Amino acid sequence: MSIGVMQEDNFFLTMIDNGKVYQEVFEETQMLKIINKSKCVITGLHGQDIIYKNIELPSSIEKKKIKESIKWQFYDIEADGYEFLYRKIKSDENSIRFLCAAVPKKMFNEFIEKNSGIYTGLDLKPFAAWRGYKASNPVSQPVILVLRGSETVTIIGGNENLEYVREFSSSLNIELETKRTIDHFRQSFGFPDAKIEDLAREQSAWTITYGYAVAYLDPQFINILPERHRRVRAKGFKKPRKIEIVAAIAVFFLIASCIPYWLARNLEKETEGIERSIQKLTPIVNEVHDIQRQINQYQEYIDALTTHETVECVPIINDIRSVLPPEVALVNLKLIESSSNPDPRPANNKDPNNKSPDNKNPKSEEIESQGTGSFTSYRINHISMSAKSLGIKPMGLLLDNMTQIPYLENVELKNIVQKSPGYYTFDMNAEIKY
Repeated sequence: MSIGVMQEDNFFLTMIDNGKVYQEVFEETQMLKIINKSKCVITGLHGQDIIYKNIELPSSIEKKKIKESIKWQFYDIEADGYEFLYRKIKSDENSIRFLCAAVPKKMFNEFIEKNSGIYTGLDLKPFAAWRGYKASNPVSQPVILVLRGSETVTIIGGNENLEYVREFSSSLNIELETKRTIDHFRQSFGFPDAKIEDLAREQSAWTITYGYAVAYLDPQFINILPERHRRVRAKGFKKPRKIEIVAAIAVFFLIASCIPYWLARNLEKETEGIERSIQKLTPIVNEVHDIQRQINQYQEYIDALTTHETVECVPIINDIRSVLPPEVALVNLKLIESSSNPDPRPANNKDPNNKSPDNKNPKSEEIESQGTGSFTSYRINHISMSAKSLGIKPMGLLLDNMTQIPYLENVELKNIVQKSPGYYTFDMNAEIKY
C-alpha cells in the first residue's frame, strides 16, 4: 500500500492498495496508525521561501554534473544554505531545459527534526500536484492549475511537463495575483490558450496527495529525505519458545555478572590514559605560557594593528555597491592600502615578507624585539575586485559606472572568462586619487 499525506488543519490521505484509490481525512493519531501498515508514505514541502527557476544547459552535459551546474545558475543566493531539485522540461540536440527548485536547508532540517522516522519519501508540493493531475488527466494540452490552500496559493503551469511554479500568501489580493501570474505564464511561455483549472482547497489536497502516492512511478521523482531519517517498516514478530527465553535470561545474567569487572578494567585503562595525556600536555602548557609572555612584551604592536583606522573604507564600498548592475555579482573586493612611512611597525622590527639577506629569520626577530617606534595610518589608493556577470553588456555598464565615480581613475576591465553560455567572470582595477 502506498500513501500520500498532506497536512492542513487535519491530515489528507490518499491510499492506493491493489490498484484501488481511497481518500480520507484523519486526525494525527489515526494517521500514524494507518501509515505504519503501508510500504511507502510520502509527503512534501512547500512555501514562499522555496525558489523556482527555469534554466537551460547543453545537451552534452554529464548527468552527474547537472546538479553542480544548477547551483551556478542560482548565483544570487548562498548555495550552501539550500538543497537543489530539478525536473526535465524538454530537450533537443543542442540543449536541455529544466525547472529547478532551491529549498532552504532551514526548512528541510525543521521538517526532519519534527518527522524523522515517520515518512519514507519527501517531495515538493508543486511537483506532486502536477504529477497527480496528469495521472488523472493524461490528455496532453497546456494547462494552468490554481491550487488554493489555507495559507498559500500555488499556481503551476505546463504542457507535457511542468514548466512554471509560483507560490504566494493567501493574505495578498488573491484574484489580482492569480490573474497576473496566469497572464505572465501565457505570454512568457507561449501558451496563450492554456486551460485554467481552479481547484478549491479540498480538491487541491486530493490532487496533491494522489501525486505523492504515485511518486515512485515517476522516473523524475527525487527523494530528498535522507536514508537515515526514513521510516523502516517493521518485520513480522515470531513468538519465542520457552528454551529460547531461558537461554536469553541466562545470557543476560552472565553479562550482568561480568559488567563490574569490565567497568573496573576500563576505569583503570582510562586512568592510565589520562596520566599519559597530562605528561604530554605539560610541555605544551609551558610553551603556551612562554608565548603569552612574548605577546605581552609585544603588546604595543598588537594594539596598533587592532586600532587601525578602517572607517574610510565604508563610503568607498557603498559607492561600488551602488553602481553594480543587477546582472553583476561581486565575488571578491580588495581595498589596497599604502603609506608614506616605509615601515609603520616598531622601529626595530623587520618586514616578515622582506627576503633580503639581512632579514633571514623575521619571525624570531619580531618576537625578540622589544623596542618602540612611531606608527602611521595607511591610506587606500587602489581597488581590485572580481565578479561574475550574466552578459557582456552588464560588464560594460559597470565599467562606465565606475568611471563616473569622481575619485576613481585608470579604471580597467580585464581577465574576462566565459564560464558557460551567457555567464562570465572578470576582474576590474581602479586607482583612487586624492
